[in-house]
Amino acid sequence: MERGGKRIDETGCRRCHVIGGRGNRLATDLDQSVRDSGPEELAEAIRRPVLFMPDFHWPDALLDEVVNALYAAARDREMAEDELPRIVHFEMEGRADENPFVKHCGSCHRVLTAAAGGLGAADYAPNLSGLLTPFFPVEYRETEPFNRDTLKKYLDNPRLTRPLTRMAPVPLKDEEYRKLLEVIAEDVSTIPPEPTLP
Repeated sequence: MERGGKRIDETGCRRCHVIGGRGNRLATDLDQSVRDSGPEELAEAIRRPVLFMPDFHWPDALLDEVVNALYAAARDREMAEDELPRIVHFEMEGRADENPFVKHCGSCHRVLTAAAGGLGAADYAPNLSGLLTPFFPVEYRETEPFNRDTLKKYLDNPRLTRPLTRMAPVPLKDEEYRKLLEVIAEDVSTIPPEPTLP
């Protein structure tokens, strides 16, 4: 189970899902899912991912550990009985090419957003769902999570931050950057407060 929890953290599952009361509300709340589904159903949902969900290709033994870790994380979370699961897996239709993420980032990246659904058409580079939240995977950033300022600096010249990155600079005018932030900087995180001592 410890290995499953570590894999959940390493792959950044919380960048889209709430697990153990913590995470982003961009896709199904997995705490609710363990209450509504059996372990076989959860394993199958991971094994056969839906639109904009990564395909992890985990071996069965690791998949079992991840499912057990999901159950352990949800065990102590109290939830309202009438709470509906949140699922956002639609693609923006129509004028998606005018979207700043699609225009400047979508040829290499994907992102799942609450307002615009899934954006981007490629998996050449990391999935940027939850980029400006504490749940974005450490392997794709430096020690601290990205914020509005560090992201702008990174886009202007990625190699100043990560010398070996293959990403080319994406110089954006202030208005373009503001519009990009409107797409990716939604407040969708759930972070429970720290317990207070008596």
